Parts: sequence; structure tokens; C-alpha cells
Amino acid sequence: MKKACCLLFFVLGLSFGLRAQSASGTIQWDEWGVPHIYAQTDASLFYLEGWAQMQLHGNLITELYGRSRGRAAEYWGAAKLKDDIMVHTLGFPELAAEWTAKQDPTFRQLVEAYVQGLNDYARAHPESVKPENRMILPFTVTDVNTHLCFVVFSRFVGGDDLGTALRYPGLGSNTQAVAPSRSASNKA
Repeated sequence: MKKACCLLFFVLGLSFGLRAQSASGTIQWDEWGVPHIYAQTDASLFYLEGWAQMQLHGNLITELYGRSRGRAAEYWGAAKLKDDIMVHTLGFPELAAEWTAKQDPTFRQLVEAYVQGLNDYARAHPESVKPENRMILPFTVTDVNTHLCFVVFSRFVGGDDLGTALRYPGLGSNTQAVAPSRSASNKA
């Protein structure tokens, strides 16, 4: 099966002209703060993407994954209870666990590399995560899948309408970009 490379670059500049390097890849930050990742392997690409995302949006990611777990009120107070109720009413933790268990092993390794990049950046730069967000760490593959459930079903499909989201469980979103050289059709 042909591997697909997912590039989730919706980043705004926070760091300029910086270069990060791992054993099998490099992140080159351009003048607008966009990371350009050069990797020897797909796993390295995903790892460095996790590192870059955490560097740019660490606190946002911790808050989003905390909300997606359905434990936001536990972490940040009763004002977040509405999201927790929605997460559990729609069964996102169970659905995410099912998705994680059924994930293609090759793709799962890529998601694991992404999660490792997130966690390694947070460990290397603990000051980058607000103290009130640190209880979210470390991230897991299930966190990624739970957040995907949260975004697709509660934002793209249903907005804040639980009934609408429940009626369309099979819909998704085009959240991945595949390079022409990595696709069966040779088109992006």
C-alpha cells in the first residue's frame, strides 16, 4: 500500500529564521514563521511536524486536547462543562478508542511519531506550556483521534447542535494534504 504523507500546516509565525534539526530531518523556519520540514522518512516528517506544532501552538494544543478528552471542567473549571457533556453524550472517547484500535499499523506509527514530537518538544521546553495546561501532558495517539472526533463531529458536521452531529456520523473533513509524488494519481 502506498504511504500517504499528511502535512497539517496551518501555522502563523512565532519564530523567524530558526532551524531545528533531528537525526533524520530539519525544520527551516521562513521569514513568516512557517516551518518547512525536510525529512528522510515519513516517521521523521510526522515527528518534526509534532515538534513544530508544539513550538508554535503548545498551549492551544494542550487546551484543545484537554477539551476533546471530555475532562475540561476537571482541568479548568465548571465553565467548560458544556463541552464535556457533549464529548460524552456523543461518545467521542469510545469512538476514538475504536478508531485507535482499528488504525492501519503503518499510519498508527506515523501518528505515534507525531505524538512523540509533541511530547519531546514539551519535555525539552517545559516553560513553553502554561502551568495550568501541564496536567494534559503527555499526549497519546488516542488524544489525536479524540480531538479528530471532537472537531469533525462537533464543529464541521454539527456546529454546536448535538442532534445534527448525531445524524451524520460518517462525514469527515478534508484535513490532509498529499503531495503529488505520494498519491496514486500523481495529483495533490
